[in-house]
Amino acid sequence: KLFLKPLGQETHGGLSRGYALLGKIHQKKNEHLEAIQAFEKSLQNNMQPAPVDYLQVAASYVKLGNEYRQKALDIIDQGIVRLGPVVTLQEEAIELELLSGNYDAALSRVETLRSQGINEANIYFKQASIMTRARRFEEAQVCYKKALAEIERLPAHKPQSRVIVKLRLSIEEGMSKLEDKNGTAG
Repeated sequence: KLFLKPLGQETHGGLSRGYALLGKIHQKKNEHLEAIQAFEKSLQNNMQPAPVDYLQVAASYVKLGNEYRQKALDIIDQGIVRLGPVVTLQEEAIELELLSGNYDAALSRVETLRSQGINEANIYFKQASIMTRARRFEEAQVCYKKALAEIERLPAHKPQSRVIVKLRLSIEEGMSKLEDKNGTAG
């Protein structure tokens, strides 16, 4: 902490970076409460934070255990308020909602990804994955089918890209698992 004092209040950028470094040191030592304090001081002194700054604080909260998951989500939401609906923050918020079993909240957050230019096939795939975890199999099946339909609508060269091929395989795998569940349930 002594190395932070010489930076002074007039050098907010340096002070912010110093606290971020201290947070990383505490994180490496598995001192997560101390890491959180340092990361939060870094955010307070950071005039132009990046998504990673919020993700670091959230990660430290998550490492403290399930009872701190809401705090992690609150930090991510602070980042979203300050930076806008950045995809990396939204993705983390979705994961935290899922870990907490808040499936409808996760689905709601997926909708915000639409405004960020994420393609519809990915949106439907995410929705289907969440609905599967929520054991809403019929709704998941509908979303998987919509995702495939979106892939079919892509221009001729796009469906062959590696990303889209991988997405298609993931969709087909998800649909197959649902069919297995429906087959054993029926």
